[in-house]
Amino acid sequence: MKNKHLFVTNTIYPAELGGPSNSIHQLVKNEPHFTVFSTSKGITNNKVREYKLRFDAYNDISGARTYLCSTSKIFSLSTFCWLLKNVKDYEYLHLCSFFSPLSIMAAIACNLRGVKFSIAPRGELFSAALSYKSKKKAYALPFLRRVYNKSSFVWATSKYEFDLLSNIFENVNLIPNGYDFDDFIFEEKKSKKKWITFLGRINRIKNIELIIKAYANLPDAVKSNYPLKIVGKGDDDYLQELKILTKELSIECYVDFTGQKSGQDKLKILHESLIGILVSQSENFGNVVLEFMASGTPVITSKNLPWTHLEDEGIGFTCEHDEKSLLCCLDEIIALSDKNYGFLSTKVNSYVNKNYGNKSLQTLIKKVAS
Repeated sequence: MKNKHLFVTNTIYPAELGGPSNSIHQLVKNEPHFTVFSTSKGITNNKVREYKLRFDAYNDISGARTYLCSTSKIFSLSTFCWLLKNVKDYEYLHLCSFFSPLSIMAAIACNLRGVKFSIAPRGELFSAALSYKSKKKAYALPFLRRVYNKSSFVWATSKYEFDLLSNIFENVNLIPNGYDFDDFIFEEKKSKKKWITFLGRINRIKNIELIIKAYANLPDAVKSNYPLKIVGKGDDDYLQELKILTKELSIECYVDFTGQKSGQDKLKILHESLIGILVSQSENFGNVVLEFMASGTPVITSKNLPWTHLEDEGIGFTCEHDEKSLLCCLDEIIALSDKNYGFLSTKVNSYVNKNYGNKSLQTLIKKVAS
């Protein structure tokens, strides 16, 4: 009997590289018909020991069946040979990148072996993403259109991406990222919590300086009650610029750069935050929004991101890309009574479990691919 669905991705949890590494892992957890195929990129020796990982073999990684290649290279002959040999064992492949050589090899293998596949650009066709290495991508697009021409459907993870891809491809389906929320800490918040929090990669595209500048305009008494946590790692030069900015604004005593957090430390920060903030210049989805909400923590997102519906539902806040607009959102949250904040926290958690739980989205994937 054939296996059902193989998800092909450059990296996978426990690699801490963000994006698809976490979202694909969460999506396939505890679904016996779903398997991940990935390189070992980003998986440290400590993680190998912690999760007892084997390379060039199938692993159970926290409930996700995963085949891990020994190579960390996105393009390798051995990887292509494995795909060419093994794709016939699966009814469907889901390729989790548009420009990745790994996706290209998988699509070629599917075309040669007559296996159905889908392609998920995951934001790679947004204008902001296309502007990076734009000449190479422009040259590659005609070739990739031919390679992916036989895909059964194109997978969008947000309404914004769905609208964009519908102008380029036929048969586009909207399937958001899904999470297994069982590990997240949620209990009714009877009083407002401790921190205002950014959690994610330290990267210029995340617009973290906007958060710092808006936060600096809060009264000192408020900043004392609600310190700002910047949680994550990434661009060291940018991180230093952000630290210098806090000193220039005389708020360094209120801002905590924690570095990257994982496991229970991360879950605790998510749960004990007053609010999470995501105001990136560009974002295909923003998994951290789901993580905050699963912890009962509301979020502020900028209007260019695919989360404006949260404000429409009365469970989130939306701002422009300017300090005044973000500050207004912060003021609104801080002004909530403990009782009203508790109601909001419960609504946030209920909404995300209802709409983004991985079980319902696993069912949707199987239905779309049938």
